Amino acid sequence: GRTAPGGVVLWAFGRSATDTFAGTARRTAGWTYCRGQKEGFKDTTPTPKRLRDCIDRDERITHVKPQHLNHSPLANHSAFFRAAAKAGFTVVAASFRGNILAREVSSFELTAPRGNEKARERRAVEAFCGRDLPELFRALRETYDHGLHVARHMAGL
Repeated sequence: GRTAPGGVVLWAFGRSATDTFAGTARRTAGWTYCRGQKEGFKDTTPTPKRLRDCIDRDERITHVKPQHLNHSPLANHSAFFRAAAKAGFTVVAASFRGNILAREVSSFELTAPRGNEKARERRAVEAFCGRDLPELFRALRETYDHGLHVARHMAGL
């Protein structure tokens, strides 16, 4: 059964200080993570049932990255946030790292191959060269802002 008033969706891309926020919120409120991990939908897509199961199990906080919605039955922001609200999530905590280039470099450093300089260089070229980075950054910001707008104005979170 439920012992808390609702759950929290942390809406943020990665490398945005979400570990600190989520960990502090979890420890302070005594919450557990949805599906046992901060990014409860990292390895599986969110569905209305999975969101509801988290609330029913008193798992009150989950970090959802916009890309977690790809290939999900809740692939658009409106469907996701409405399903989250219906499941019992009552708050969206949002974090956006304004220096998107620093976030992208940090993400690259975290995931780039180590020990193989050729592979690392190839991955760096794919990540940063020949791409319209200002357009990419604009699109990332637009995706984040749209999700936040939908959460506030369409889902009432």
